[in-house]
Amino acid sequence: MGLHLIGAVLNGFIALLYIFGGRHMLADRIDKIVLGLLVICCLWSIATNARLFVDLSYPDASVGSITGATSSIVITLLVGANVLLAMERYFISRGTSPSASAKYHIASMSFSSLLCAVIIGVFATS
Repeated sequence: MGLHLIGAVLNGFIALLYIFGGRHMLADRIDKIVLGLLVICCLWSIATNARLFVDLSYPDASVGSITGATSSIVITLLVGANVLLAMERYFISRGTSPSASAKYHIASMSFSSLLCAVIIGVFATS
């Protein structure tokens, strides 16, 4: 529990530095993707802490289903954000313009969103 709390504080602090650091901190798309990764990691740490407290307070099967869905969604978002980061690094190394690579980013984000919707549907119907 302590590790997740420290992770939430540190990731939140770095994300706030990005957000309030000025426009030069978020000038490129790769910086925005890294900020998204930091926010996802911070939310995962917060959700893990909340899950531990809820599991101790309400040991119910429905709570377990919610925590399972949350963990699955966060992992899907982390994988999707890492794919975006890898694609952006590839496009930067190839010298592709941001407007030419936008369709690939939109496709990747749409696929991650679809996976999250499927996860929510699976956990909602089980």
